[in-house]
Amino acid sequence: MNKCIIIISCIVQLAVVVVVADDPPGHMQPIGSHMPPMPIEERDDLPNPTEFYDNYVTPGKPVVFKGVVKKFPNFNNLRNDSYLRDLYGDTTFNTDKLKEEVIDKPFPMKMYEFLSVYEKEDVYLIDPLSDGPFANTEVFVPKPLLCEKVLNMIVIWFSSGNSKSLLHNDAYDNLNCLYDGSKDLLLIDQKYEDSLPLDVLPDQVSNMSSLDVEKVDMYKYGKLSNIPWYGTTIEAGDCFYIPIKWFHQLKGPKGRNLAINYWLNMKNDPIHREDCVGIFFPEYKTYSQYRTDPVASLENKILFNAFNGSSNTTKRNLISAVIALFPDNLEQYDKIDHLKQAQRYFHLLDTNGDDVLTIQEVKSFKESGAGSENFFPSLSIKDEL
Repeated sequence: MNKCIIIISCIVQLAVVVVVADDPPGHMQPIGSHMPPMPIEERDDLPNPTEFYDNYVTPGKPVVFKGVVKKFPNFNNLRNDSYLRDLYGDTTFNTDKLKEEVIDKPFPMKMYEFLSVYEKEDVYLIDPLSDGPFANTEVFVPKPLLCEKVLNMIVIWFSSGNSKSLLHNDAYDNLNCLYDGSKDLLLIDQKYEDSLPLDVLPDQVSNMSSLDVEKVDMYKYGKLSNIPWYGTTIEAGDCFYIPIKWFHQLKGPKGRNLAINYWLNMKNDPIHREDCVGIFFPEYKTYSQYRTDPVASLENKILFNAFNGSSNTTKRNLISAVIALFPDNLEQYDKIDHLKQAQRYFHLLDTNGDDVLTIQEVKSFKESGAGSENFFPSLSIKDEL
């Protein structure tokens, strides 16, 4: 009798194994389990605006910029609850009760209130940033976005982690910079839209799928079996670019998580190349600088020509870059005045006094907030740009 029971038990177990083995790859497993991911390009620097547009926006190519946020002055500040409480405790932000799936109806909450409950309650700070002390002080616009006014919206996402999104896409290009925590990112090219199980939305601006991203029914959604996907883990300090209309799903582990997300209006070519080529772009600008600074400033034009693709330059090169912009009818006394200004400008930026100006010295000078546009005030030169 016991032998019979053992034999029957073995047969039942074998039958179960056979059934599981016959399931489609990824059945009742997290989305993306049906095949290995394709790699996403990674680089440890930020491209200039034209390179970003030509290499990533135009071809619709995702990319991860590793560690670039760590260079922003506020990187450690936004990772510190005490800092946020002291400076912005009475500032009101929009929050949401749901850290999963879709955004519910937001409700206002002061920062100090949010900080007192976010680690214990299911609450997510999701707020579009447009103006005010937080946006103007804590939002830094990265170099790829500095040529044209391409920002459609900036959003802060702040929670205690353990969050996930539905599979969805957006009507804008998306640059997301992670200050704290980590995110598992899944991407699917928009060309597979017709093979994805999408909900019907009234606005039709973006698309979303209600499929269970933790347990995908591959019998019900069999077309997913043939769809390749890109995947990686985003870490604190990284920015990642999601092309317009690309489908994506994000999942974060438990633990403090804070990101600033830039939605970009780049559907049509926004790059006026005469304004973007031949310009020295800093790694970032504050949001207030981004909204007010001219794109093709005279100073940045001169710096670009002086460095000429190198990481350092000399006083002679800087002066030559200024002379190259002189109009034919510029008076001699004006020329002398501009050249004196150029020499003073060089020594101001050459902080170690070695008569060699490096890109790092220029960046440090700009990051300090010191003004320098008054060194080159002549409209007669600006008219030649």
